[in-house]
Amino acid sequence: MKASVAAAVRPETKFRFFEGLLPAQIDEIRRAGKQCRLFAKQVVTYPGEASTHAYLLCSGRARHFAVSAEGEKIVFQWLIRPGDHFAYSALLAQQRSVLAGVEVVESGSAIVWERERIRALCAKYPRLWENVLEAVFDDFVRLIAHDMSLIGRSASHRLRQALIDLGYGLGRTVSGGMQIEVTNEDLASMAGVTMFTASRCLSEWARRGFIKKQRGSILLRSPEHLLSAEI
Repeated sequence: MKASVAAAVRPETKFRFFEGLLPAQIDEIRRAGKQCRLFAKQVVTYPGEASTHAYLLCSGRARHFAVSAEGEKIVFQWLIRPGDHFAYSALLAQQRSVLAGVEVVESGSAIVWERERIRALCAKYPRLWENVLEAVFDDFVRLIAHDMSLIGRSASHRLRQALIDLGYGLGRTVSGGMQIEVTNEDLASMAGVTMFTASRCLSEWARRGFIKKQRGSILLRSPEHLLSAEI
């Protein structure tokens, strides 16, 4: 573990990681880990090292990166945000190596659990394990949305494909359509377009009534019409 301990940092219990758990259970899980400060440009985990700890980001932002066979650093643009956890491999029965490292983009804090302690807590509280699995599924959906968007012929097509795939995979059915928790920045990164292009397309689709932009989310009103939309 490469983060320095700072006891004053506390997470928010509203994170989905703790969803469905009782306050006493959440407190036990939190106390089993160490609360740590993270600093911008700090590398928390390195590709290839043993996966010995699991992390829950409480504040700040981070991102994954890999290293090619030639030693080139490859940065994944999808951001790790407060409430996200990473280093899933620490939860596996057989200890694995870290596949993608994590570096801090914006200083913040995290809770860090030793591998055996978090595995024991998941065994004791199955709901905790379910919350982890749901997060893994969400990441898989994002990966599919990203790969599907790459087949798009144009920037707007790739953006549409990413938005629709996210809607079907992670969207929550609400009055008026599907609510998707995604920012313009993350959507642009997934589709491989600039923030300017993403903002322009989303504004046009909002004007046409296909979507409704909200703070930190998008309401997808008409996937069928969006698919045929051209800008």
